[in-house]
Amino acid sequence: MWHGFILSYVRQRPHDQYFWKRLNHFIAGPITVPHLKIGSLEVIGRHINALFTRELLRQLSGSRNERVPLDGPPAGTFVGHVLSRSLIPEIEQALTNTRGELRAEYEAAFGDLRAAEKPVAAADRLGKRLRTLQATYLPLREQDGAISVLSDYGILPSYAFPLYVDELRLNHVPTDRPPRSELKLQRDRRIALQEYMPGKVFVACKTMIIADGVWAGYEERFFRVCTNRECQVMDFAENAPHTCPACHSQRTTLTALIPRSGFFGSQAESISEQDTELVRQRGETYFDPANEPPPVYICHGDAMDIAIIGSSIMEQAASRPRMRQFNPRPHSDLTLEMVPSAERDLALPNIPPVHCLKRGSGALARRFHLMHEFTTDIVRIQILPNETGHLLASSPALQAKLTDNTENMRRRYYWDCFRRSLGEAIVAAASQLLDIDQSEIGITFHPSVHVVGGKELILFDTAPGGAGYATRAVQYIREVFETAEKILASCECGDSCYSCYSCLRSYNDQMFHQRLNRHYI
Repeated sequence: MWHGFILSYVRQRPHDQYFWKRLNHFIAGPITVPHLKIGSLEVIGRHINALFTRELLRQLSGSRNERVPLDGPPAGTFVGHVLSRSLIPEIEQALTNTRGELRAEYEAAFGDLRAAEKPVAAADRLGKRLRTLQATYLPLREQDGAISVLSDYGILPSYAFPLYVDELRLNHVPTDRPPRSELKLQRDRRIALQEYMPGKVFVACKTMIIADGVWAGYEERFFRVCTNRECQVMDFAENAPHTCPACHSQRTTLTALIPRSGFFGSQAESISEQDTELVRQRGETYFDPANEPPPVYICHGDAMDIAIIGSSIMEQAASRPRMRQFNPRPHSDLTLEMVPSAERDLALPNIPPVHCLKRGSGALARRFHLMHEFTTDIVRIQILPNETGHLLASSPALQAKLTDNTENMRRRYYWDCFRRSLGEAIVAAASQLLDIDQSEIGITFHPSVHVVGGKELILFDTAPGGAGYATRAVQYIREVFETAEKILASCECGDSCYSCYSCLRSYNDQMFHQRLNRHYI
């Protein structure tokens, strides 16, 4: 028999403290076979890129009559060679030959996958990704191996690495000096929007870093959002109407900011340097159907209509529906103010200052909402307002709050508590049944008429491109609700406690802990 030894540490926060007191919860349960979804365009695309990259490396090796190192040639050399010699069009031309070797390999590997792009379109996408890399992060990684660099930034497959990567650069420190030489500040974009938000101080390798702003290469998007907080319908169309078509309220125009080239920051002396008002703001993910026709809902039982929308359907839709994560939230009273700033990177002494955005105020300051948009697999769940559906919202605790609070604002608050509690219970149950981490599935809400609570539940895979978890949960929807009921009923947090980490709370929903109440379900 083999024995294991686990060394861990705990921080003074509720999530860590809870599990530290219940050591048997650290590692528990059987190890299941991992689920792999081969219908994700994002995942398949990276493997297609691997096929094309192999061909490009062959051409580079042949032109120089030298062997390619295991990690590939220097990334700057490889990308520069491919783009300067227009090798992507050559790949595209080779793919048009249906009897050619490259086209045959493509068809053998990806021909039967519905989510795979057409060969020429896939090669064109690789060319765009390489040009974006060349204009953003490549100057910082020119001498690193091409395979590692392309994997780090989601172009090639890499185990458990995110598809959208943002980096925070310490631009006032040379790359060969600490703390920059000791740190690799890269995050999945959905995490970077929280951790690297300008004004926030975080700790990396015992060094306090403050995020100062967004590096050059960012993308601005104007959008209109309904001023009715209960509606929250947004529109990214160029000529979006000023009046909300759903509730007829006025819309306001906001600016979304996609940090395609990442963030920049500096070493902080004290935690007091951070903007305490702004960093307490938490982001949220929204579903934007983008004026697409309503999907086909299928009745499940007596009280639920469910529609499944795969990431491939999102990609093919004419008006491009999306999941959009914002920080700060569009309806937040707090906003991120930034001013133009010319910044240099000491790692690139020969490159002139570039146009960045830095946290600040004054006449030149503008308000932004950091945004990450992605397609994924989603499940739209509508709780029907019939006798069975109303049972979900019939708990005495919730009904007492709704009866005692006649003001619309307070009633909206308690309905939101109900929805979030129900949603997190579904996430917890689905994660338990599928034996996955709760961070793999997310929950959000979208306004809908004639449903309990006024909003439908949107269950989605947090991985861009989808991982198939949300759609698999629907296959066991009865078991999901039965498991959710057991989780809530068997919780040991007591009647005086609204929720805990055994039932509804998790690290991922900590910004809504005050609204989670298992007694409302």
